[in-house]
Amino acid sequence: AFADVGGAARRQPVATAALILGGLSLAGLPPLAGFAGRWALLDFFVPEHTRWCWLIFLAGCGVAVGYLRGLRATLAPATVEHEDEQTQSEPVITAVMIGATLVLTTALSFNPQPVFSLAGRIVAALGLPLP
Repeated sequence: AFADVGGAARRQPVATAALILGGLSLAGLPPLAGFAGRWALLDFFVPEHTRWCWLIFLAGCGVAVGYLRGLRATLAPATVEHEDEQTQSEPVITAVMIGATLVLTTALSFNPQPVFSLAGRIVAALGLPLP
């Protein structure tokens, strides 16, 4: 529940930032890594299926709204039952893993072609029809 994450941004700022940025990437916001895939999907559907484009756009908006609500909840003060957790901070290994993931996803957002070619080879191996 959103009420359970009150004060999390103060206790674990790196993890909170990674969660919010990951969610906004899933929503397909530029310049995050999810934008390239969302843009390619929209580019595929635009010529013949405009309704699908609107559904994809609205789905991204729904994800973005949900994660922004989560951000607001993490920035809220901790509730009384969670005040004893105020002293806990995130482990260093968590921050290191989040940093490495951030670097990787940023690199993929600027050059998504390796992922697209890998996905194409997987689809070809599965025998699924390509557009």
